[in-house]
Amino acid sequence: MVNLYLIRHGQCHGGRSYIGRGSDPSLTLEGIKLIKKVKSSLLERVDFNAIYTSSLKRAIETKDVLFPGYISKIYRELDEVHFGDWEGLEYNYLIKNYKGEYCKWVDNPIDNSPPNGESLIDLLNRVERVVKKIKSHTTDTKEWNIALISHRGPLILILLHFLGLDLDFYWKFNMDRGSVSLLNIYENSTQVSYLNHK
Repeated sequence: MVNLYLIRHGQCHGGRSYIGRGSDPSLTLEGIKLIKKVKSSLLERVDFNAIYTSSLKRAIETKDVLFPGYISKIYRELDEVHFGDWEGLEYNYLIKNYKGEYCKWVDNPIDNSPPNGESLIDLLNRVERVVKKIKSHTTDTKEWNIALISHRGPLILILLHFLGLDLDFYWKFNMDRGSVSLLNIYENSTQVSYLNHK
């Protein structure tokens, strides 16, 4: 069995309207404060066997606040979706300057992608390697506690995978910055303990 803690990084510079990887911003002081709160309320009593993180700065900084001194396995497969021409832009700018393309993507992210960016299928194929690694522990005799620190896109796809839901459910779930979701993953089933907890 695997207890999988899906952790979204804290708030980063660029505010809530920022999209994508852009310049790979750091956490804000408010973001660090929220992550410390999550640590004290949810994670301090858990003995983790493994910590996985994306290669982006805000995810690594979140790991450093939550688990100082721990060595994490860095997976580029857990990096945020690549938004192509939209990288680093704000949502309001997208709606004003890319309204048609943006609306198509929001309405159907499976068949549409940002210009020169990744589709959901591309992202799903990327995160599959990490999903396989997690699944490999479900048959172990010991119980695994894994912390996975990433971004909204990869986290939602991992959630959908383990719940057996297709990509049409992509916009049906949210994971706020600094939130934790806990999945209890067995060899043939998954239970949700909580979602989007802060």
